[in-house]
Amino acid sequence: MGKTFFREAKENIFNQKDENLEERSNIAKRDLDITQKYFPEYIDEMRGYADGAGVSFFDLWAVSIDNDTKLKNSEHKCTSIITNEGKLVGHNEDNNKSGLENTICLVKKTLKDLTIFEIFYYSTLGGNAVGINSYGYVNAINTLEFTDTKNGIPKNILARYLAETNNPIKGINKIKNLPRASGYNYNIVNKNGEILNIEVTQNDISMIYPASPFVHSNHRLLNPSLDISDKGGTISRLEFAQKIVKNNMTVDELIELQSDTSNGPDKSLFNERTIAQFIVDFNKRKAKVWLLREKELGWVDYPLDFI
Repeated sequence: MGKTFFREAKENIFNQKDENLEERSNIAKRDLDITQKYFPEYIDEMRGYADGAGVSFFDLWAVSIDNDTKLKNSEHKCTSIITNEGKLVGHNEDNNKSGLENTICLVKKTLKDLTIFEIFYYSTLGGNAVGINSYGYVNAINTLEFTDTKNGIPKNILARYLAETNNPIKGINKIKNLPRASGYNYNIVNKNGEILNIEVTQNDISMIYPASPFVHSNHRLLNPSLDISDKGGTISRLEFAQKIVKNNMTVDELIELQSDTSNGPDKSLFNERTIAQFIVDFNKRKAKVWLLREKELGWVDYPLDFI
């Protein structure tokens, strides 16, 4: 991975040199010590990534854990839509501003007996956007606005762990007992159409088993009164998708919904920050992917023959 993405690793590290560097480095060091205790295999992988890219391991680590060192709230990003009794899953991947289409690519990787097909953010260990693994679990991740962070395992490490799951309940029970820096909202759907939504923060975890159709943007399921803002279209995207989604939809209908721009460049499902779209059709055993960086290709089909 490092040899393939060395240019992106060096660029990302260069772009993180800011006025809070010393404080962020201190946070990254404390989080590293905690992560080493609980997930040493991911630290080993990051060291290999850094060696392959020819960059400092610690610099790459600090970049890879994202907002947990940025001393600010997470952005409101991404929307997930699940319908057809859980057999059709759509996700729009948003970044925090426009013009960042080259921060991601599409990766299919096999580690021993596990294969993961996912939208991949450079300079991370993956698992923090949307993908499907060979156990038949889709994991679509949405950001949550949190008021602070604390020292613990970064959310991107926890996301990577859950992306590999063959038993999400067992996985979340492990996470419950770990010190967490912050967290994401996870929409996990298996090949039988069973839906699990998990909200993870630095202090709390909640789980629900929603019925299909189900939509999640960036609203909090736990203590929803704490997040009533429409920043980044959190509520606009949610309410629009809830209004349009149906119990049964064709793939073309889902694409039309995910591509809607009627609420303007900031608050639409497809907005100025949308850099990728991902659909899993369990019934036809295929994924469809659209990337802004190669929009001329349109939606591209990929077989899910590894499940």
